[in-house]
Amino acid sequence: MCKNTKNYFLQCVLRLLIVTATGYLIPGTLIANNARSQSLREITVTLDFTNDKLTNIFWEIEEQTSLQFSWPEEIESVKGISITAKAKRLDLVMDELSEKASFSYKQVKTTIAISKNSGQNIKEEKTVQPPGGIKGSVKDAETGEVLVGASIALEGTTAGTITNMSGNFTLSGIPPGTYTIEVSFIGYQKRRFEKVKVTSGEMSLIDVKLSPASEDLDEVKVTGRVNVKTAPIRNTDEFSLLSTIRASDLMVAGISSEQIAKSLDRDASDVVKRAPGVSMQNKFVLIRGMAPRYIKTYINGMQMPSSESFQRAFAFDLIPSGVIDAIEIYRTPAPELPGGFGGGIIKVSTKKSQVARRFQFNISGDYDTETGFTDLYTGSNDASDDWMGMGADDREFIPQLKDLPSYNLYPAERLEQLKTMMPANRLEKSKHNLNRSFGFNYYDSWLIGNVRINNLTSLNYTYKRELNTRYRFYYSNLIDYDHDRIDGGIERLDSISTEKVRLNALQSLHVEINDNHRLGFDFFANRNATDASSIAPRATYGSAAYRLSDSIPKDIQLGFTYKVNDLYSGQFSGSHQLGKHSIDWNYGRSYFKSFVPDQEIFDFQYMDYPSHQGLYQVRFPSTQSGGNSRSSYTIEEKGEHASLNYVFELNTNSTLKAGGAYTDQVRTSSSSDYYWISHLNDGAQPYMHVPSPWLNLDELFGPDLYNTEDEAVKDFVYDATDNNYRYENRIWAGYLGWKQSLFKKKIDIYGGVRYEYEFAQLYDKNGDAVTEERTPMGNEIIVLDLEGPYLNYWLPSLYATWNIAENQRLRAGYGKTLDRAFARERSLDLYVSVEEGKIYTGNKVLRNASLDNADLRWEFYPSESEFLAAGLFYKHIKNPIENFEWESERATYALAVNYKKADLYGAEIEIRKNFGFIPVTWSDRFSLIANISYTYTEIENSFFSKGSLVWTDPKESNRPLTGTTPFLVNANLYYTDPKYKTQLSLNYNYTSQTLLATGDTEFGYLYQDAYDLMDITIIQPMGKNFTLKTGVKNLFKKDITGWRDRDFDGKKRPDVLSNNGQKPVYDIENAMRDNTIRLIYLGISATF
Repeated sequence: MCKNTKNYFLQCVLRLLIVTATGYLIPGTLIANNARSQSLREITVTLDFTNDKLTNIFWEIEEQTSLQFSWPEEIESVKGISITAKAKRLDLVMDELSEKASFSYKQVKTTIAISKNSGQNIKEEKTVQPPGGIKGSVKDAETGEVLVGASIALEGTTAGTITNMSGNFTLSGIPPGTYTIEVSFIGYQKRRFEKVKVTSGEMSLIDVKLSPASEDLDEVKVTGRVNVKTAPIRNTDEFSLLSTIRASDLMVAGISSEQIAKSLDRDASDVVKRAPGVSMQNKFVLIRGMAPRYIKTYINGMQMPSSESFQRAFAFDLIPSGVIDAIEIYRTPAPELPGGFGGGIIKVSTKKSQVARRFQFNISGDYDTETGFTDLYTGSNDASDDWMGMGADDREFIPQLKDLPSYNLYPAERLEQLKTMMPANRLEKSKHNLNRSFGFNYYDSWLIGNVRINNLTSLNYTYKRELNTRYRFYYSNLIDYDHDRIDGGIERLDSISTEKVRLNALQSLHVEINDNHRLGFDFFANRNATDASSIAPRATYGSAAYRLSDSIPKDIQLGFTYKVNDLYSGQFSGSHQLGKHSIDWNYGRSYFKSFVPDQEIFDFQYMDYPSHQGLYQVRFPSTQSGGNSRSSYTIEEKGEHASLNYVFELNTNSTLKAGGAYTDQVRTSSSSDYYWISHLNDGAQPYMHVPSPWLNLDELFGPDLYNTEDEAVKDFVYDATDNNYRYENRIWAGYLGWKQSLFKKKIDIYGGVRYEYEFAQLYDKNGDAVTEERTPMGNEIIVLDLEGPYLNYWLPSLYATWNIAENQRLRAGYGKTLDRAFARERSLDLYVSVEEGKIYTGNKVLRNASLDNADLRWEFYPSESEFLAAGLFYKHIKNPIENFEWESERATYALAVNYKKADLYGAEIEIRKNFGFIPVTWSDRFSLIANISYTYTEIENSFFSKGSLVWTDPKESNRPLTGTTPFLVNANLYYTDPKYKTQLSLNYNYTSQTLLATGDTEFGYLYQDAYDLMDITIIQPMGKNFTLKTGVKNLFKKDITGWRDRDFDGKKRPDVLSNNGQKPVYDIENAMRDNTIRLIYLGISATF
């Protein structure tokens, strides 16, 4: 992997481009000598003209090709010409036009010369025979089984199609004549049908039977000559997605590239929430109401490491929507799927290389209707490279502190060296302009001999600034109902200004040796840089009664964090078809790094005394137990993955599946925490009193602070808390599966078992294995052995499918899965999240959870692109892992613990339907993709293992799982205008009441109120090459609010009064309020 230097992201991308350039030059050199002007037989065009001028048709052909026309003056007067052509050879188009308009033509290099036919008058119109077509079916020659997705090509043209769900195909709009048809399907021998006659106005019938391919590779021939300049780019559409869902042995949901393109979704976190049963918490995915820790993410078959420092979760905002081809969501286990998931597996497929040569560009901007073009706070330590996400090295302060002299031995020398340290941040304002993004895709393809090489290189850049406000109100059980105060309450309002930069590079290089053997290389690199500045007024309730809404100043907490997340994933893969034997494999490595070079936390207490009116107190305690601090964090995870899958079709009714996988993940965490303290002389008080200290922090904590003449000498000291760890996790897995069809394929049974052998070990900062937890209990020390490090699991699964009809089926399934404790959750490292206002710690005695999963689903396919499904599901979890939270004056603390058990029950409905069944002429312009889900969860609210940091038990009553959202609704309405190709989409999401946090019973559980979102998107093609997209994101712009459930019944009842008949001033509905952002979007894309 690339080294940790300022430009190591650029170094990795540069290496990628060098490899890519080499790939371009070699094939380019081989084919350069063969360059020539294209024959009209090699060029295809698409035309649709009715009673139009002949010259207008010529101009359209020029737009679609690199050709130019030359014609005499009399051609200008020719009108009334009609022609329709879809990806039709240009020589055939010219022949048809010359017959209709009585002219002759001749190609001279890149020019087509038009001349009037001698002795004839040019005709304005000529009657031409209407086209015909070809239809038929494709089946297995031995078994008669229909072949879905077989390719049908009209030889000598680019016209073609594939068979539908029933194995049938239709080619329409073909001019009368005699043609050769070629039919192919993976694993079968190609067939050519010559002299297929197409008659005007009629459909010719042809039924095709294909035989399995010979195992002798020498018999396989490849004829792959395609005009890459005119060949279309084909991403996953609704038809191919539904084909995948229908053909799968499992229960799968998904989102296609076609659906993504119709929305304003900027990244995968926007995209994935439109799938059935999926919701989002910030940038993290929840499936069926289960927390992000229960989700496992794969990109192009590679397991992704956790992108977070404090929990096992993958931030989906790392992936720009423009590189996504499809997302498939597996919510039920199978022998070939890894066992470490509870909610689901999300497989993200990036766009792949194509048999095409294209440049694609896109540029877009969005305007924040509340803060656009206003001044937002930021830190004064901004770097010149921040706009490129390269500002980490300029903020490092730790290297200057590694060799500080001892204060006890050399105080003067130590303080002099501290004076050279990079100053602290101060708040300052800068202009918030438009958010913006740029993207570039380059597709290319070469044919070398009989081997086809396809390539895609993609680069993307996004810059975004935003202001988020977060209101929180915490309080204890000491509530005064006299409308005066609440003892022990804490009220704070965080204003968080963030600047985010995302860089993304994608390389996809695939080699098609022949129809049976393919090799691939995929590389994905991503950098996310976030600069967050937070200012939080805070009111603490005690003997004085005031609140944030009062006019007097408040205590202030400041936070500055610059964080860079780097993610790299690269893999080699291959697929091989040897008759009835199929083998696919992959080997890859991943790398994740989260680097915080400087995180600064400051606390200032307002002095509400006559002698210090208008001043704030800056504390310098005598120890590093509190006060103002600067910290640096580095987390790295290196992963290695290999897998091999084998499929053997014994016959049409029996299939054997087997395979194995190896995963190795090593995660290291190191942090350095420094505090400003004082060395007291003669009992002097370590305080400073200054006005608005946040505006001149660089001076307050600058060189003048370190002075040996002070009564209380200020110092900057290292906190030696054990915050460093290394975690190793290796998994060896093997599986065996069997699929059996019964009763003439009316029933399909698929089942098997997966075995996983795991090594999981935590190491402390000295590199020693952590094997026990020592917990004080009175005067004794209780020693608890930790789980592992060697663990093994048998994970069975079984599915049955009843094929009720050709387009209707009923599926049922059961399987066991795991939820493994995350490295960070088992360490005692403290992580402060300024953006969330939380402090995360770990639990060494945490154990893995196990799950039993059951599903039942009915599926109906009205057509190849329509789908209706309804299902039920159930999960039982043993030792579920959740965060236990408790409040303090500074922040919320969170710790992962095991509860005893939990149960989930749910139902889902999904529909993809065109409105063409409505008896209105324009109804088929509308279509709907929608889903709704309901989830009921219940967890036994008592600990199985809680570790030594939790000093209280939760309330002994059952409750929902944290993160549970009972109702989810996703609805997408689409409209397409057939004439102008305008597309309009309305995207709606509804999320019901959600349990966000549980913990200490003094505060009650935190619930988030229901909220909904609406996006409007308009897409307008502009000519052949350009597309305009505009719209509004988050049209409603509703704040997200929350409340505390102090009686633990899950019901919000603000009108219920207290026992003495009065209602407290700060009632339960005021626990939280987060703003949301409305964006007005405008973007343009181009393809050449």
